[in-house]
Amino acid sequence: MDWKYLLGGAAVVGAGAILIHKMNRLSKELETVTRVNIFKVTLTGLQLQIDVTLKNPTGTGLKLKYPFVKLQFKDTDSNGKEVMKTLAMSQVKNETISIPKFGEIQLPSIMVNLDFITLGMNAPAALSQWRSEGTIELAVKTITTIEPNIPYTKTDNMKIGNRQET
Repeated sequence: MDWKYLLGGAAVVGAGAILIHKMNRLSKELETVTRVNIFKVTLTGLQLQIDVTLKNPTGTGLKLKYPFVKLQFKDTDSNGKEVMKTLAMSQVKNETISIPKFGEIQLPSIMVNLDFITLGMNAPAALSQWRSEGTIELAVKTITTIEPNIPYTKTDNMKIGNRQET
């Protein structure tokens, strides 16, 4: 057996392991700040404005896919079991974003519509909460992939509506 091939293979495996460890660390250190505001209320529903800021507190520049955002509501099913119901979601974009080291990027606002009829059919408790309190408690899930292929997901719980908590 030729030792130089064995050492070369070990070096490639070692470099790959270091890269994977570094990318996993970056996935844990990437921060997203997500805000959801009611942009417009109509007779048929709500138009929500989602603002996402991506923050990179590391000394390495990042490339990641444009985030996908899901708005979910905690409800109970017919058996009384807690379930998360998706109320609305953003469009999927095959676009790569670069964040410089120690930098941040504010993405353009993402607009989604939340129809009252759909809300009443899929999550009647959310519609009831809106009618009685003027607010809806949401779980906002931000999903992206850091290149080369490291998944990143963050869920923020927030209230939207007239009586938001500060």
